[in-house]
Amino acid sequence: MAIEHACVSVKDELLPLVEEEIIRLLTPTKPRQVLITARTITEKIKEIITQIDPPAAERSAYESEEQLDMSHQPDGISTLTCTFRADEGHEVHAILKSVAAREHCTQAQALLQLIRQQTTATVVLNLYAPQDTHQPVNFGGTHTLDATAASQWLDRVTRTRDIDCYANAHTPAYRIPEAMKAFVKGRDGGCRFPGCGARAEVCDIDHVVPYDQGGATAPANLQCLCRHCHNLKTDGMVTATISKDATVAWTMPDGSTVTTMPQGPVTPTIKHRDSRWAVSIAERRKRRINRAA
Repeated sequence: MAIEHACVSVKDELLPLVEEEIIRLLTPTKPRQVLITARTITEKIKEIITQIDPPAAERSAYESEEQLDMSHQPDGISTLTCTFRADEGHEVHAILKSVAAREHCTQAQALLQLIRQQTTATVVLNLYAPQDTHQPVNFGGTHTLDATAASQWLDRVTRTRDIDCYANAHTPAYRIPEAMKAFVKGRDGGCRFPGCGARAEVCDIDHVVPYDQGGATAPANLQCLCRHCHNLKTDGMVTATISKDATVAWTMPDGSTVTTMPQGPVTPTIKHRDSRWAVSIAERRKRRINRAA
């Protein structure tokens, strides 16, 4: 259903190209590779459509779904419910968490302080914009942006850096530099534990080989794990081994081994596509014109 819903606006002549890339996405490339989660499938299909048929990615209902509702309960409690576009929701949450941590208050109180202009917030949010302008812009390592959202965010950029240069970076310290964290989140796209759908922005950065056991603080030894999955590994319930291509092999409690692949924007879903797609699209358009004639 998620695939059908995502493809509903794609032009008929481009559907075969989209289907080809979806099949490629869902086909294992490593032994014992785990199927990516429903959340990742949905996001990756959006990435595919954004590249093949950009207008289809724009034909979204999210603007009509954005809303705010306040309900007042008899016990004197009011409940505020807000619906945002995913990237904007993450921005709001990051701001509230920042204020709550600094002011030592709840996130609800942080919202009140912001509304009353009693405080301000400064947060760092990462956009991943490939040098290949045909690739979509990604927010936070998780959310593929359509052209409108990407333009809005790019207008707000205050600093740029070449994230690829951090692929082979390392530091002798245990503490992971923010730029290195950004690279790992952009590479992994979410929790690397099999079957976990946690997004990159809520994940810890884990030393695959623990630092106190000689593990390096470098992307080659780092992965995204949500707090729950991180604790499973720390407690010795599971073990992980990371390869040079960032493939992670997990040994489960029953002794079986499964593999997960990086799924973030630093690891593109579609590679070397332009010339092949340009020819395919041109051929399909020509056949369509000939049929109409």
